[in-house]
Amino acid sequence: MYSLMNEISDTYCERFLEYADKQELIDMKALNSLFTLDNIASCLFGVETNSLQNENVTLINYLKKFFNRGLSNIILIIYFISPQLAMYFGKKGYSMFPKDAVDYTTNLLNQILARRRQHLERRNDFIQMMIDHEEEVNHEENRTNQQTDKKEQQQQQQQWGTLRKTLNDKEILSQAVVFLLAGYETTSILMSCFFYIMATEPVIQEKVYEEIRQEIGDDEVTHEKLNQLQYLDMVISETLRRYPPGIRFDRIAACDYQLGDYQIPKGTIVNVSVYPIHHDPDVWPDPEKFIPERFLPSEKAKRHPMTYLPFGDGPRNCIGMRFALLEAKLGIVKALRAVEFQKCEKTAVPLQLGKFEIINTKIGVWLRVVRRSQ
Repeated sequence: MYSLMNEISDTYCERFLEYADKQELIDMKALNSLFTLDNIASCLFGVETNSLQNENVTLINYLKKFFNRGLSNIILIIYFISPQLAMYFGKKGYSMFPKDAVDYTTNLLNQILARRRQHLERRNDFIQMMIDHEEEVNHEENRTNQQTDKKEQQQQQQQWGTLRKTLNDKEILSQAVVFLLAGYETTSILMSCFFYIMATEPVIQEKVYEEIRQEIGDDEVTHEKLNQLQYLDMVISETLRRYPPGIRFDRIAACDYQLGDYQIPKGTIVNVSVYPIHHDPDVWPDPEKFIPERFLPSEKAKRHPMTYLPFGDGPRNCIGMRFALLEAKLGIVKALRAVEFQKCEKTAVPLQLGKFEIINTKIGVWLRVVRRSQ
């Protein structure tokens, strides 16, 4: 998948250079949404949306419908008021996703799966991983059936049944949509806030840029070299602390639990408010200041791990965490090598944040970019 991300990051970088040459202001929120959509569509659904180049408008519009949070999305509103009631409506066939978007995406995915199974095309993406696993399991089962008797087959099936599980087409679509929901808007917000910090904190931007020049220079940006950018990691972590994309998440109590003076019965839905935790002055002194050094190994060791939850935690933490961070780092490094980010007359300082389950800005993140002189 890295090669697919790499190609999209090159296009992303070209867009910045176009803005710089035309001296146009950029709505980072809008541009990063296109960048993350292209990455997810290519790496997960196996299709090239090319939204950064204004292509495939129909597909883009359908995928964006999954993120409709207007008052018309009654089921989504019910979910945040009463998740149990929303589950009841779900069992009755109601959905928080628009039917036309689900139908279009389902038909598209079925066409892709059919072509892959006929070996008419092959790409290094999520869909191909599912197809390869499916073929491997089927081949192994056929070989086992030919070489063993019925009793041995039953024993092996009990021993290896879990490992031989494959996903049906509906499950593959569901997993792809989960990745879309988990990674589209959250990664876009992370990158928009990161570049906002670059523009409003020029000293930090210069430190990040110098680290990139020192560790990578003009060489190819590989996965291994991205892992060497320690200061960039700290700046991204501090961005996620100050502007966590998901400001809350829920968990269901697996058993009765005594929390201080509170008794939490089994089955209770527990809401975890991430934003207040990330801005607790007892844990984060001067929480409104941007201090990447909070994430030095020595500083991290002083804090409880549950005081930093940008991706949740536990077995149900964010499914797309590694994908999102890799995607963001690749785009950030290529952009910062090419252009410098600056404030402009439309930059809101401080950011004006909206209020929903996903942190967002009210009026976009407007910045200016200029070409770097080598």
